[in-house]
Parts: sequence; C-alpha cells; structure tokens
Amino acid sequence: MRTVFESAFPNMRLETGSPLVIFAPETEQSMKSLAPANWKRGSPNVAGFFQTGWERQFAVIRLDQDIPGAYQVVYHEYVQTLLHANFHWLPLWLDEGLAEFYGAHDLRHLKSM
Repeated sequence: MRTVFESAFPNMRLETGSPLVIFAPETEQSMKSLAPANWKRGSPNVAGFFQTGWERQFAVIRLDQDIPGAYQVVYHEYVQTLLHANFHWLPLWLDEGLAEFYGAHDLRHLKSM
C-alpha cells in the first residue's frame, strides 16, 4: 500500500510520526498470543487488524488467510493514517471513501519495485 501511494502521489508525506510495526503470525493461535483480548468473546476468525497508538502503530496480518478481502481492514486503517498525516481536516465521507476505495484493492499481484 505504501508503494501505491508513493508512486501515485510523489509529494505525499508517508512518514506518520509514529512507527508502524507489522506482525505476521502464521496461524490463528499465533495471532491469539499477540492479542488475547480480541478472542475473549469467542473466536472472530479475523485475518488482520490495525491498532493506532500515540507512540506506535501496529498491524497484525495472519498469513494463513490469503483470500481476497482478508486484509481490507488493515489497508483501510493504514490509508486513513496516511490521509491524517497529510490533511488536517477531511470531510468524513471523503476520509472513509478514500480508505474504503484503497482498502478494497487486492495488492497481492503487485511486484515489488
């Protein structure tokens, strides 16, 4: 997703101030050990999630869920992070609309540049 924004918007700031740490557990059990609170209400079988904090941002992406749309929530939240780093105010419809647009894309077919 970073490469998409870097090539499409060369003047966009891609550093958000707080580092992004990405965890990529291979199984649901591994993911549970990283965020046990997410499973207290049963197993949601999530493929990934994004957590924003003041000092760090975390993305957790389960590697055994390589299906279309599985990582949409992570892409969506990452796009919003980039938007908020570059624009002080966006209407909600534009903020959510752009995040949904880019978040819904399947980027697995892109080759690294």
